[in-house]
Amino acid sequence: RMLQKHPDTAKIIYFAPALFAILFAGLLFASFKSLTAQFFFSLLFLSSSAVVLFSSAKSANSITFLLAEYFAFWTLHLGYGIGFLWGVFSKIKI
Repeated sequence: RMLQKHPDTAKIIYFAPALFAILFAGLLFASFKSLTAQFFFSLLFLSSSAVVLFSSAKSANSITFLLAEYFAFWTLHLGYGIGFLWGVFSKIKI
């Protein structure tokens, strides 16, 4: 909604979670049919997981906190990306 009301405030970084959600969902569904898609889905998932776990390990003082940050990453990025796409496409009349 914010970008619809104030399109001049848009930054390219706002589209990163939406792109991440599209890539994640697209590769997930394509991986049922293609070994190449399975490879790229695994690469995306494992590299994202590794970055989150390594960056969280610096600040985590317990394994519970580390796991909470890991699941918060996935919830935040996929939720923001899906919500952003929902907002963009909900205004398009077909």
